[in-house]
Amino acid sequence: MHGPYEIAFLSGRQKRVVQTALLALYERGVVRVSRLTHRVDTAVREDDDAPALHPVEAALLKKVPRTGTPLADLLVFAGTADAVWDVCDALIDGGLLGAGFPRRLRPTREGRAVLEAARRGVLPGFPPGGRSADVGRLAALGPSAVEDAKMRAVLCEPPPKRVRLSRGGFRSRGWGGLDPASVDLRYGHGGDPGGDDSGGGGGAP
Repeated sequence: MHGPYEIAFLSGRQKRVVQTALLALYERGVVRVSRLTHRVDTAVREDDDAPALHPVEAALLKKVPRTGTPLADLLVFAGTADAVWDVCDALIDGGLLGAGFPRRLRPTREGRAVLEAARRGVLPGFPPGGRSADVGRLAALGPSAVEDAKMRAVLCEPPPKRVRLSRGGFRSRGWGGLDPASVDLRYGHGGDPGGDDSGGGGGAP
C-alpha cells in the first residue's frame, strides 16, 4: 500500500503515477526520453533475468508505439490505463483515499498522514527495495525534487510547441528529406526526433 505508485496517486493523482512510472522505466533502460523534444521511445528490451515490470509500468510501455510518442500525449493516454486506476481503487479500499468522482478524489486523514511521512522520508519501507530514491522523491514531492537533471527538466518544463510544416515544400531545419505531407506535426527544436540525447538509465544528461 506504500509503494511509489500509491504515494504518487495520493500526491498527484494519475499524472504523477505516469511520471513516476516513466522515471522508473527510464532508469532501467526500458525507454529513452529526449530532453530536446520530450519524446519517449522504447529502448532495448530488458533481459529475461530482469525484475518483472509493475503493472503500471507495463501499461505505460504499451502506450509507447515503435515510432515513439510525445510525453504530453503519454501522460494523458497512459493515465487512463486500468492499472493506474487499480492503484486508486486499492487506496480507496485501504481508507487512504476518499471515494467520489475522479475530480473529487482526495486523500483521507490517514492518507494525508502517510503522504506526509513519505515526503519527510520517514515512511517505513518507502521507497521499497529495488526502487531508487529519485523515484520515491518524484512520487512524493513532484518533478522538481528529481535529482537527475535531464529528467527533472523534461518533467518540469512545458512541452515544446508543435509546428505545422507548409505543404508547399518548407521543412524545418534538421528533418532531412522527409516529405512535409507525411510529417504534418513535428517539434521545431532543430530536429532531434528523440533519440540521440536520450541515453539509457538515469545518468547525467
